[in-house]
Amino acid sequence: MGGMTTGSQSTTLVFTDVEASTDLWSRDREAMEQALRLHDATVRRLLDEFGGRELHGVGDAFLSAWDDPIAAVRWGARVQEALLEVEWPAGLLVLPGAGEVVSSRGERLFRGLRVRMGAHVDAHAGDQPSQEAVRRAARIAGAARGGQILLSGALWEVVGDEVSRDMVATDLGYRRLRGIAGDERLIQVLPASVAARRFPALDTVDQRRSNLPPEITLFVGREDDLSALTELFGFGARLVSVLGPSGIGKTRLAMRLASRWVADYAHDGGVWQAQLAEIRTPEGLARAVATALDVPLTMGRTAADAVSQLGYALAARGPTLLLLDGLDHPPAGVMLPKWLQAAPQLRILVTATGRLGLPGEIAYELGGLETEEEGSRSAVDLLVARAPRERPDLRTTGSDSAAAASTAHLVRGVPLALELVGAQPAAQTWADLSRGLERWFQAVGAPPGPEQALDGVLGWIWEHLALWERELMAQMAVCRGGFDVTAAERIVDLTAFPAAPWVPDVLAALCQRCLLEDVTLADAPGTPRYRMHRAVREHVKLRLPRGRRSAAEDRHAATYLTRAERWAAEACGPNALEALAALERERANLMAVHRRGLLRGGPRGIAWALRAVLALDPLLRWRGPPEGQILLLDQALAASDSSSQPLPTELVTRALRARAAVRARLGRHHEVTADLERARDLAVAGKDPTAEAWTVADLGDHLRLTGRLEDGRRATGRAHAMAVELGDVSLQATTLGLLGAISLAQRDLARARDLLEDAADRAVAVGDRLVEGRAVGNLGLVARFDGDWEQTEVLYRRAIDIHRQTGDRATEGVWLGNLGVLLLHRGELDEAEETFHKSLALARAVGYRRAAAVAHTNLALTHMLRGQIEPAREGFAAALVKHEATDTTSGQALCEVMIGVIAHQEGSVSEAADRYQRACKLADKAGDPRWRTLARMWWSVLSEENGDPEVGAALWSDAMEALEASQDAMLVAASEVLSLARRVARGEPVEVIVEEAERIAIDGLDARVASKWLRIRLSSAA
Repeated sequence: MGGMTTGSQSTTLVFTDVEASTDLWSRDREAMEQALRLHDATVRRLLDEFGGRELHGVGDAFLSAWDDPIAAVRWGARVQEALLEVEWPAGLLVLPGAGEVVSSRGERLFRGLRVRMGAHVDAHAGDQPSQEAVRRAARIAGAARGGQILLSGALWEVVGDEVSRDMVATDLGYRRLRGIAGDERLIQVLPASVAARRFPALDTVDQRRSNLPPEITLFVGREDDLSALTELFGFGARLVSVLGPSGIGKTRLAMRLASRWVADYAHDGGVWQAQLAEIRTPEGLARAVATALDVPLTMGRTAADAVSQLGYALAARGPTLLLLDGLDHPPAGVMLPKWLQAAPQLRILVTATGRLGLPGEIAYELGGLETEEEGSRSAVDLLVARAPRERPDLRTTGSDSAAAASTAHLVRGVPLALELVGAQPAAQTWADLSRGLERWFQAVGAPPGPEQALDGVLGWIWEHLALWERELMAQMAVCRGGFDVTAAERIVDLTAFPAAPWVPDVLAALCQRCLLEDVTLADAPGTPRYRMHRAVREHVKLRLPRGRRSAAEDRHAATYLTRAERWAAEACGPNALEALAALERERANLMAVHRRGLLRGGPRGIAWALRAVLALDPLLRWRGPPEGQILLLDQALAASDSSSQPLPTELVTRALRARAAVRARLGRHHEVTADLERARDLAVAGKDPTAEAWTVADLGDHLRLTGRLEDGRRATGRAHAMAVELGDVSLQATTLGLLGAISLAQRDLARARDLLEDAADRAVAVGDRLVEGRAVGNLGLVARFDGDWEQTEVLYRRAIDIHRQTGDRATEGVWLGNLGVLLLHRGELDEAEETFHKSLALARAVGYRRAAAVAHTNLALTHMLRGQIEPAREGFAAALVKHEATDTTSGQALCEVMIGVIAHQEGSVSEAADRYQRACKLADKAGDPRWRTLARMWWSVLSEENGDPEVGAALWSDAMEALEASQDAMLVAASEVLSLARRVARGEPVEVIVEEAERIAIDGLDARVASKWLRIRLSSAA
């Protein structure tokens, strides 16, 4: 597996800076000037010595790049040692945080400047490292403490074996870094000379049980509303809907209420918000809630499965508050009663324009803010608070107070209208502004209702905008769910306005006028992001003539498809979590492209729709729900079929392959075959060998998964030959991994190992972490069947890390389960049980019912090895039902064997024989010879014990023949124990057998189960 170490394109980045340097500068500037010169000289001297390159150096911070990752880590360790030897200024050594610290054994641990270091590997750096990799290295360093070296999990995979020989490494687990999506595994490494250093807790982000933004925008008044809503929930309400027209302040009120409860729910299920402004269907509601709760809906067969899965997830969290913001499509609300029934401690707060009409719903009508005429100044306070900063006179309430109050009353206290009016950079006083707005209302005949008042204010503001501001607003109304500056610059066309400022400046000005909302993400402060209130968008989008709106939609589609396709390509690489987060942010925009493409029709529009759903494929694959993904693909493919002009072959075949993959997850195997055969025929007819090769590879994998191993091997072999001819290394990695999995299933371990190592090497070369993770995990299975427990654990843990880093939580859970089985094999029952519970929790979280069934089986095995027979029987019976529900015949076979063993031990001969026989049939159906062999060995012992030695001998002979062909190390160990059990059944002296049993090394789970059973038999025979 040489390619799994360092690739020619990889670059290791090390970011360093001095801890508490600002404080040290403030205490003794002269000492720090001298110290920093010494620090810089030491760092640069060792950079030259170890072969590093200085990319950036500002103040006390350095960013260095390395072609050799091991040299990079050793350089960091040597810098830490060298800094202890520097002749620091005496003035520095008396300062807090820079003095000398000696261990109890007299070892010098700290002296002088304390430098923290973070290191990360950029797998495909090219000429320059990626900004994401630089940012990750800096954030890792930011999490460290002075004198500490932290490595990313990705770098540790590369250097761990080598570095751990001469340094002390500590796995600090997974932590959330500021500004980085997902959790990062951090490894602390220190030279042995300072291994006794101790550090405070890492400076990482606290894991809040909430996804509410850290701060809520300007909030004025509403204390009575907050108190009333608090009382409703306090009196036992579980579903409360805050109702009112657009712009009335429903969201802001609900957010303020929810934010007050974050601390109350901090140790329970938490407070979660799902934004539903762009949601139109029940499936969309399920998806939005799943995203908020971080529950992938990937394994359910129907929409009802998604509802059940979310109900289970909510119930498991305990007391939880769920805020559904903008649920304005009542059909989507039918799921709420099911969630409330499934999760008795769940409370739901809804904002909507009208009642949902659900059982138990309590509606709370929200009006405008009270004006002075109603005995409150809330409306005036909000109006004045939004006054431009350059007009401090508008923030007073002197003689102009009455005019401000009149304006507030005129717009009916609608918060959005108040903010819009107050934020306009008008040169007049409140009195002038009030008179102008009143004249406008009279001219357009705006009635006195809240909605009409807001619409009137928007019309008045439109008349006061510069022409380029109007154009930008109207063009950007094509966006959905927000947009960033980069997108705006590509979508907006202001060439008709030579005097127009730079687009970012126009955006900033419109944001100050409250026509746009600044929703810049807390974890990406350097990337401004804006959102247009739905009421504003609905008003301004009608202002753009059809031709210019169509052109803006074209630019919108081109912008988001280009960006999303790049993110989709990165979703299987080292930046997978960041790519998935980017796709999630722009999901609404891509869905808009999909809808518009279908409405437009024609080759161009249909291509939009296909490209949009394919770009979303990585996100939909991990997040689900699968039925929603199939619907999107169905719509686009149906449009393609009806198109009068053919679409690009590559695009249609990719869509068919994507639909086949979703259908495979749902168990719709006949439809999978139809999609893949159609895709292959299209690729052949279109003379697209690349599309044909990928489709044939998919067909081979489908044949493998449905038990047709030889057919699968032939198809996959053909795809591999095509990949070699095309020079497609990515496809070569994929097909080699599939061929390795087939050889593994056929127990050709030597060939499986060669194929999987080759697959892993090629996957590393192209940066495909998904293929790498699968290959590494399967190599762990090869090592397991070879009886190499140590290597098995290393490979399982590496596979777990890889899939965690790519966001593939379902597969992460699968390898966790395999790790637990390994621990069971080794007799580490407590650790195994803990690992199975983690695997089960992940399986439940992602709705992976097969993995959940396996976890239940493994927990039952744990009970069995503890001697807890009744819980074990109940566990296997329950797991059997779950395996039957998911049509997993291999899992059914194992459960039948184990229930048979329990019945065998209890003396229920007929039941045991029946279970063993059923296990053999199920194993044959599954194409899994392992459980058939194990069942026949136990069945042979049963037959010998019950006076039928001929049948017992035949069964044993059949099992041994299979065992010789497979050379499964674990079954071999079990056979040694069970052969002694056959001798007990024949009446051989117990003393001799006990003596021989004591000499057998118990190696593996099957042998441990058999040994425990044998001890009971020997005890009764004695």
